[in-house]
Parts: sequence; C-alpha cells; structure tokens
Amino acid sequence: MVGTLELLQNMLNSIDVGMVVIDPGDRIVFFNREAGRMLNEKPEERIGQSILLCHPQTSEEKVREFIDSFRKDSEHRFERQILNYQGRYLEEDFFSVFDKDGKYLGLVELLYDAREKVSLLKQLGKFKEPHVSGVGSKAPQRLSAKP
Repeated sequence: MVGTLELLQNMLNSIDVGMVVIDPGDRIVFFNREAGRMLNEKPEERIGQSILLCHPQTSEEKVREFIDSFRKDSEHRFERQILNYQGRYLEEDFFSVFDKDGKYLGLVELLYDAREKVSLLKQLGKFKEPHVSGVGSKAPQRLSAKP
C-alpha cells in the first residue's frame, strides 16, 4: 500500500501545473517536475535551498518583503502575474498557508503555461510585455543567503 506522503508527491508530480512550496524558514520543501520543466531546473537540486538563492542578490530585499507580506495575512494572495521567464511566458499565483491556529506554515507558488493566453492578448492588442526573469543560467546564483 502506498503511503499518504508518497501518494501526494506522485499526484503533484503528475499534474501540468508547476508547484513550488517553501517552509517558514524560506527553504524549498517541494518542487514538482512540471516546475522543473518550466523553470529549466532540476527539482532535486532546489529542494532544501533558500528561495532567495533562486533570485539575484539585488532582488533579495524585494523578495523578502514579498514573502513577509504573506506571513502577515492568511487571506493574502498574489494572482496571475504573467512573466517572461527565459523566453517562456508563465503565469504565477502565490498562496500563503496557515494552520488552524493561524501559524504561518509557508508559501505555495503555482506556475501555468501562458503561451495561449499571451497569443490571444497579442491578437487583441491587449498585451504588455512583462519583465524578463530568469534563474538558473540567466541569473546570478549565490552559494548562500542571509538568514
């Protein structure tokens, strides 16, 4: 019989939505295969790392402020921003996770392929090119981040 955790991991690895989960210490605890495919990253290399290592050092303060805004508000959501990630259009949602007592447990990022949406918005003349983002080979990687 398959254990609950194994079933959940396999289920989340089988969906066509990228998922990255960070814990209260800002460490990546789950990075599914689809997120790896979308971000050109190996999930096993990201798990256990600080989320700050996925961003250039110049963005660290902004990323911290962004994450802190989720720590403070159980209803806080950041929905459907389109980004150009290494030439690939993605949409992302962020959700804070709290336990039943209101304790912050982490943050979930969901990534969706946005090619079709971008194509339609371009056809309608309603598309504004987003900022270009890129971790991995296109962004400065750091070996450590301030705790």
